[in-house]
Amino acid sequence: MSDLTTRGQNWNIQVKVMRMWDSVNPTTDEFISLDMILMDEQVCFLIY
Repeated sequence: MSDLTTRGQNWNIQVKVMRMWDSVNPTTDEFISLDMILMDEQVCFLIY
């Protein structure tokens, strides 16, 4: 069970950045966002 709750407004969450990349509009070459895949210490594998 996770210790993360929605109570309170100040949270501290430790994660590891697994991958990070820029999202860019290919038509205008405009920067859209910085995207990341994050992992916490509780790893969950999803198989589709």
